[in-house]
Amino acid sequence: MFFGSSLLFVNSHLTAHQQKLKERLSDYEKIISSLDLPKSIPFKANSQDKDVTARFDCVFWCGDLNFRVERDRPSVLTFVEARKPSCSFLVKRDQLHCAMTKGAQKHFPFQRIKLLASSINFLRCCSCKQPCLLKVLGIASFVHTNDLLLKVFEEGIIRFIPSYKFDVGTTTFSSSKLRVPSYTDRILYRSNEKCLISCLHYDTVPDILTSDHKPVFGVFKVTLKPGRDNVPLAAGMFKRDVYLEAIKRRSKFLEVRHNERHSAICSVM
Repeated sequence: MFFGSSLLFVNSHLTAHQQKLKERLSDYEKIISSLDLPKSIPFKANSQDKDVTARFDCVFWCGDLNFRVERDRPSVLTFVEARKPSCSFLVKRDQLHCAMTKGAQKHFPFQRIKLLASSINFLRCCSCKQPCLLKVLGIASFVHTNDLLLKVFEEGIIRFIPSYKFDVGTTTFSSSKLRVPSYTDRILYRSNEKCLISCLHYDTVPDILTSDHKPVFGVFKVTLKPGRDNVPLAAGMFKRDVYLEAIKRRSKFLEVRHNERHSAICSVM
């Protein structure tokens, strides 16, 4: 609680890989239905909603959400190298953007079933040994059902190049695993009333070279409701000694990794 407004911040790392859209949507659904919240938080609205995020006035969801751009690597690289001022060419085929705006019916038109069948390990019919159409339709139906949940979230306008995957220590897209450059790192938000949250700035920091991801940040304006914040810090669960011990352990861990190059993600909330 902050004054009279309840705020929730969620940081998550969803299932990786280009073809794992179904798993990412399943991760999302599991999180919103199973978040374990402190009982001391006084919810004012939608307290019985199965979607935990609906119980708060304002919600921010960020992290490596792992949604990918549905274009081939050469066309994405050509677009990035052209330094075009708009990124709509890529965003229109971003899995998350499609799920939040168009829905699965447009993102998975049935003329693309053959393409889906070639990228997923489908069951095969006993008689004809061909990819099973029913399983393809089942996946499309699953995506359509789950993306309706995502539509309650909003996102700032993307005007930057994909934040993943880079060669560590450089601004060059990965030259080894040849991943399709994608907007895996995102900040989403929702409010239970219109205009409570507005995104003032949404961007990435390409000059930070310590990871194969580029950090993404946002600046937001939030309208707070009047009221008194009488909820204990961290819902009464904050323990200073545990916090200090965690800092010490992290410091030792960072010393060990100082000269190593690994994928790392930093979330500042």
